Amino acid sequence: HSELVGNSYVTVFPVKDFSGKQAGLMVMTEDVTETLASLASIKSTGEASMASIEQKSALGALFLVVLIGSIVLVVTNYITKPLSQAVGVTEAIAQGDLSRRLTIQREDEMGVLANSLNAMCGSLSDKVELAKTIADGDLTPDVHMASDQDEFGRALQEMVAGLGSLISEVNGASSQIVSGSMQVSDVSQALSQGATQQAASLQEITSSMTE
Repeated sequence: HSELVGNSYVTVFPVKDFSGKQAGLMVMTEDVTETLASLASIKSTGEASMASIEQKSALGALFLVVLIGSIVLVVTNYITKPLSQAVGVTEAIAQGDLSRRLTIQREDEMGVLANSLNAMCGSLSDKVELAKTIADGDLTPDVHMASDQDEFGRALQEMVAGLGSLISEVNGASSQIVSGSMQVSDVSQALSQGATQQAASLQEITSSMTE
């Protein structure tokens, strides 16, 4: 039987004689003061380490929360906000408002998107002004194609060419009408002169018969 008594570890063994009967007990004691002190030191060190770990874990968690919040803020300001502005411009274009522009000065993909949208608005605005000029009857401006795929510019070119041909045809028809009118006027004058001459002849005949 072993038992810790105070700072001593006591072990009791039964002692038997030659007949196998218990003749007595042998008691062994061992001073474990240093061992207990070491265990207490280890326990204290362990508790201090656990407290330090818990403290560092709390600081780490707080740092992680701050880091995640900063990342979300950066993403919101750097991506989400400009993208929302770009969506607003595209919606305005869809509604016919070409006055909106993006003020994003960046060298990344978002900056390229902003420049492309601004260029598109500018190109559409120029073509709208050109269409207004054509509507006022001025067919002299040149329609510049933004690219080979510029369907709007091609349509304006075809419209200008069609209107020019129509105006030429109208001018030709007007000339023919004026020429026909002049011929009709000449015929009318000739008929009028013939009628006048016939009236004079009839008057002469009437005078002769009266005499």
